[in-house]
Amino acid sequence: MKYIDRYLNEIIDYGGIPCTRAEAILHMQSIGMDQPCIDRWLQGQELAQRIRQRRERISFKIYLQTEPS
Repeated sequence: MKYIDRYLNEIIDYGGIPCTRAEAILHMQSIGMDQPCIDRWLQGQELAQRIRQRRERISFKIYLQTEPS
C-alpha cells in the first residue's frame, strides 16, 4: 500500500498546475473521461517525466565534461 500511496500523492504537472496524481485522476473522472483514456494520459505523463529526467542528466553530464580542468 505504501507504493500506491506514494504514487497517488506524487506531485505532477497537470495542465501547468502542480497537483497530486490522485487529484488529477479525480478531476478527469469528474469531467466524464473514461478510465482507459485516464490510464493512457497517466502513461504518457510518466513517459514524458522520464524523458525530461534523462535530458537533464545528459545536459548536466555534458556540462561537467566540458568544464575546464
